[in-house]
Amino acid sequence: MKIKWKNIYYPVGNWVDKNGNVFKKAGNFRAKYKNNEILVVHTKIESKGGHGEGIISGFQPTFFDSETLKQIHIYKDEYIEI
Repeated sequence: MKIKWKNIYYPVGNWVDKNGNVFKKAGNFRAKYKNNEILVVHTKIESKGGHGEGIISGFQPTFFDSETLKQIHIYKDEYIEI
């Protein structure tokens, strides 16, 4: 199954499939990206607030190459495979 991270209102978001259906995936997990195994780590993020908004807490995924543990960037329109 292919999924991507979709921000709802930063830093809050969901994993969605190619049809836009929300896929509930909790915690950290392994996946494939461009035929490479990656680690997906959910990092707690807080917005600073401002312009009348309070602080918002949520989780954002961070992606790492599973062999080198170097962080990789995956663009918002790219899918990973689980």
